[in-house]
Amino acid sequence: LTTFSIYSQKSDSTCEILSKINKLIEIEHYKPKPIDDSLSVYVFKTFLNRLDEDNRLFIAPEVKALEKLQYQIDDYLNNNNCAFLADLYSAYTKTTERYKRLLEAIKKEPFPLSSSEQVQFSRKAFPYAKDEKELQHLYKKRLLFNVLRELAELSTNKDSLTQHFDKLANESKAKVMEQYECKSES
Repeated sequence: LTTFSIYSQKSDSTCEILSKINKLIEIEHYKPKPIDDSLSVYVFKTFLNRLDEDNRLFIAPEVKALEKLQYQIDDYLNNNNCAFLADLYSAYTKTTERYKRLLEAIKKEPFPLSSSEQVQFSRKAFPYAKDEKELQHLYKKRLLFNVLRELAELSTNKDSLTQHFDKLANESKAKVMEQYECKSES
């Protein structure tokens, strides 16, 4: 209960701050934007993009569930109601816990340093994974790619890399895994 009361206090103060900012903008801005559905959609999409810019944290059903907020944020703000923040906080907490859990599962599995997988690059974000199994597969691919890229960047001397491959690969894997785990802590 203590955790919930602490979050509630933070949420209340956050709501007060949002309300004050909203009033300040309405009064002081030379050309205030209306708080309507277009602003609501913009805030929702920007918020989701900033939380998960690579679309590799949330899965499609979770985003679909959150989309109910897409046209309602303006209504919440106009009514000085910040209940939507609890929904966003809960969804984000769930995804970060899953991220940690999947990384731990991947750490326990054998980690092959060769694969027939293909890597795709795009300027646009890829679609959200459809489920947790697909998300774990994407994490494995990305980890493998990052380990191999790290190895390739160590030296241009192929013979040296080949000769010390196992040692370097283990060091690279540990470094990349640490970076992924560090990301889950921030």
